[in-house]
Amino acid sequence: MPLEWTPEAYVAAYAAVVSTLAIALEVRRWWTSGPQLKMRVIEDGVVIGGEPGAYERGVVIVTVVNRGDQRTTIKGLGAQKFDSRLARWRKKPSMSVLFPNSQHLGYPPNVPHVLEPGEEWTGIARPRPDKIGSLRDGTWHIRVEASHTDKPLMRRLSKKASMATKPELHAK
Repeated sequence: MPLEWTPEAYVAAYAAVVSTLAIALEVRRWWTSGPQLKMRVIEDGVVIGGEPGAYERGVVIVTVVNRGDQRTTIKGLGAQKFDSRLARWRKKPSMSVLFPNSQHLGYPPNVPHVLEPGEEWTGIARPRPDKIGSLRDGTWHIRVEASHTDKPLMRRLSKKASMATKPELHAK
């Protein structure tokens, strides 16, 4: 017996498709709501400030942008050293460090910082070869903590020679 399509059946099928799409859009909106943080890292940065002596070379500059629709708080900037991929997968660092003064020289502290939607935060990790060795040996990950999640933003630093160890280039 063939199925007959009445006008009511067409309306019911149309309503089912529209309601399914509406539910899918609502699930997508729920999934993407909240803070959406994106992090960029300049591994061998140079900072030239307005104050005398504010020149810094070989620092790690971290920029975090909130692309979401809610605000969050940046709680801290740090780094973790993982000796192997297995240690990174198990989240077992051999060393963890915190950069409490992650602001530009001569500026007030920038942690904690409330990051509004569309706002950008910049932090600076200054290497301390006398305390932790080189951040550029391929085992260090920069880490930014935020209040909306327990999972930090992390990026691995590459294994290139740091600009801080290169001789100064002088213009002739």
